[in-house]
Amino acid sequence: MEKLYMQDSQQEQSRKQKKGLKASVDFSVALTVIVAAFALFSVASFGLMSKQKEAVSYAAPTDEFTMVLRDTDDDDWAGVSATRAGSSEFFYVPFYYANTASDANRIFCIQKSVSADNAIRYTRESVLNDAGLVYILEHSYPSGVKIVGGGAPDFVEIWATQAAIWLYASKHYDQAHNAIPATGNDSLSALKNADTFALTGGAQYTGTSDDVDPVQISGVYSKIESLVTAAEGASSSTPSYTVTVDSKDAVSKSSDGKYFRTEAITVTGHPTNVKRFDITGVTGIDGVKVVDASGNEMSLTNIPAGTKFFLSIPANKVTEKVQKVNVSVKGYFPKTQIALYAAEDDHQKVISLEQGEHEATSGRPFEIVGSPDTGMNAAQTIYFIGLIVLLCGVGIVYANTKPVTSKQ
Repeated sequence: MEKLYMQDSQQEQSRKQKKGLKASVDFSVALTVIVAAFALFSVASFGLMSKQKEAVSYAAPTDEFTMVLRDTDDDDWAGVSATRAGSSEFFYVPFYYANTASDANRIFCIQKSVSADNAIRYTRESVLNDAGLVYILEHSYPSGVKIVGGGAPDFVEIWATQAAIWLYASKHYDQAHNAIPATGNDSLSALKNADTFALTGGAQYTGTSDDVDPVQISGVYSKIESLVTAAEGASSSTPSYTVTVDSKDAVSKSSDGKYFRTEAITVTGHPTNVKRFDITGVTGIDGVKVVDASGNEMSLTNIPAGTKFFLSIPANKVTEKVQKVNVSVKGYFPKTQIALYAAEDDHQKVISLEQGEHEATSGRPFEIVGSPDTGMNAAQTIYFIGLIVLLCGVGIVYANTKPVTSKQ
């Protein structure tokens, strides 16, 4: 009887051990699943996130040139005399060139009441930031735009261009040098009344008539006046230039786990696109590099318009805290501007169109969220967590299957 009881007791104990072992195994399996799931969640969550969502048709050829009033070729003319039938008034416009009598190098005077002459050496003095003058030269003979129109010959269009510049200057520049007299020869009255135009050869104001028949055109002053009015409007409404740094949100880790890289970053401009740009700064996290699509480090200056770039961020510099990488750029926009030329003496200053640049700056902060890099990639992380969990499970199974020694 006692033997049977002990046997039953041992069997019950064995059943409990097996039950406990099964429970332990079930628990260890469940624990393994939970830990593995947590590991997968951690790996899936590990990484970085970004929360940010005209060419000029003519110009002076060099910084220095000799003013040419008339070439030795008889087909080139000194200027245009414009008069009104039956009037003794005339409004004379001389033709000036840089170095040679070529339309490609035509020069216009800006000071009406200052003397000018042939064979004077001129040097580029400065840039006139005057959108009004730019507007006139971009909407007149130098840019292939007709002021007079209606079949008027080129020499009339050249006359109208110079008259428009003088009329504009008389309103906006020093009156001591730019005032147009009210009456008399080369006066405002002569300009308003001029309707007969003829090429005039020889030296300024003393030339004789040539064999070109005069051209009669009425209403020329009203067209010049309209151009000047439009130029004054352009001068008061200079556009504001802006640049934008743009990129998609996604940031990915390199295959070797050493770097994080942003999506392609672009630079655009307004109201026209930039022609080139500089990356003037990348700050916030040490070791960030600007790279191209192949991962090659790029130059930070004189980057052509439309070029895409990426930020390569060292993984070991990223922490679990929110960090910012700031990218600053300077964009360059094409700009037609006025070059001002002056002689060594007191001769009349002259102007010419040239190509310049507008500049605009901008920046963008990328907010980076990450955690410290352990030096292991995702596959290694899962492998080591799985190995640890497996070893823990083996230990639990061994502990629960170890034979129990009964004490006698």
